[in-house]
Amino acid sequence: MSNANQMVEYGITDAALQELKAKFSLVPDSSTEKGYADIKSALKIISPYRTGIEAKRKELKAESLARGRLIDAEAKRITTEILEIESPFKLEKQKRDDELKAIEQAKLDAEAAHIAAIEQKVTDINNLVEGLLGADLKVLNSRLKAANEIVINNVEFEDQIEAAKESMLNVKDTLENAIAEREIFEKQQAEYEAQQKLMLEQQAELDAKQAELDKQDADRKQKEREEQIAKEAEERAIKASELAAQKERLEAENRERELKEAAELAEREAKETEQRIKDEQEAEKKRLLDEAEAREKNKKHKASINNAAVDALVAGGMNETNAKKAITLIAKRTIPNVKISY
Repeated sequence: MSNANQMVEYGITDAALQELKAKFSLVPDSSTEKGYADIKSALKIISPYRTGIEAKRKELKAESLARGRLIDAEAKRITTEILEIESPFKLEKQKRDDELKAIEQAKLDAEAAHIAAIEQKVTDINNLVEGLLGADLKVLNSRLKAANEIVINNVEFEDQIEAAKESMLNVKDTLENAIAEREIFEKQQAEYEAQQKLMLEQQAELDAKQAELDKQDADRKQKEREEQIAKEAEERAIKASELAAQKERLEAENRERELKEAAELAEREAKETEQRIKDEQEAEKKRLLDEAEAREKNKKHKASINNAAVDALVAGGMNETNAKKAITLIAKRTIPNVKISY
């Protein structure tokens, strides 16, 4: 088809095409700000030729169906040549767009990792009350010291500071209660052992006194019966021995019963204390699990609403990167008078 026909039908000649090819023969580097801007400027010039040809093709084809095949062929030929010019620019622009998207995703990943690190700090606080069953005062005081050394501030915990404060209060309260109960238990244990020692000492003293009394009584009886016949002395001696053995047996039974009752009492008290600590720990563990589940549900709920908002912005014409950035800023409440209802 002649250049004249091209100019009449599509408004661009072969010479103009060659001039366009020469002008945009080199594709700028999209990794630089200037190169990226030059690519966008070039596409603003090149792309309208292609879109204009398609519009003109439809117009000409409507005027004459007979000339339609010729018009389509010429449009295809010219479009192909323009695409040869345009495609390298579009590819280079896409490369930069992909790089920018990757940079934005890296920022989002880093922010997610940062949030996870803060949440782990809160978890570390809650872990201070794990495994307390049967722990001695040294372990309990060490845990409480570790809790007191943790500094709760906006720098360390950011938006989790309220959760961290609440967890810290619960942890300290649990540890302080455990320490108080352990101190009572150890005090009671020490008192029981001291009481047992005193009872043994007192019993030994009584036994010694009784032995002395028995000896004195035996000596007296022996002196009184020296003049009696040997048989009577022997019978009395046997009777005295039996009485002493019976008394000793009764005293031994009394001591054994008292020791057994004291041991049973201490065991009951220890079991009651241990069960109370276990029940409180189980209740605290359940509460912490419920709170963690609620936080996870809330997190997923917010993520779902944020994703829906991003989709709506994209549907409205905003690109995905800017849409995500806008929703992130709104969620952080850095934009005045704009907020997301969760």
